[in-house]
Amino acid sequence: MKAKVFGAVIAAAVLAMLAIGAAVADVAVPKDSIRVVAAVHSIDYPDKLNFQLQAEGDATITEVRLFYSVAGRPVQVYGYAAFEPGLRVSADFTVETSGSSYIPTGVEIEYYYQISDVNGNTVDTTPQSFEYRDPRYRWESITVDSLTVLYHDISERRVAQVSSVNTE
Repeated sequence: MKAKVFGAVIAAAVLAMLAIGAAVADVAVPKDSIRVVAAVHSIDYPDKLNFQLQAEGDATITEVRLFYSVAGRPVQVYGYAAFEPGLRVSADFTVETSGSSYIPTGVEIEYYYQISDVNGNTVDTTPQSFEYRDPRYRWESITVDSLTVLYHDISERRVAQVSSVNTE
């Protein structure tokens, strides 16, 4: 009888340890505590780029940073997006593209967000990229030798003629 009771106690202890181990495993493995609901950008040519992010979290989101680079350069610029901290946030960020912050047409912009919550969890979104072009036009491109020309509202034949003029 004592052996059965002892065996039952051992079995109960093993089950309890397994249950505690499972609970610890659940705590140790972080879940997706920060989720991106939507992330979009728009071009307000020639003055600015607008970035909007909606995110939600299991804890209060306290910081949203936008990282971006221009023309594939290794230097990244970042700024803090304007928003009210909370479990669900809408963050807006604007990049000036004229005046002393001039960005030329056709340049590729790559960006991503870094989102942090009050518990120290941080998520980087997948980098996105787009070409900075005036959205009012349907742009085309042609490459002649090492020169790439962006154009709109003109024939490719005419662009090729002008692009291949030899000045020697």
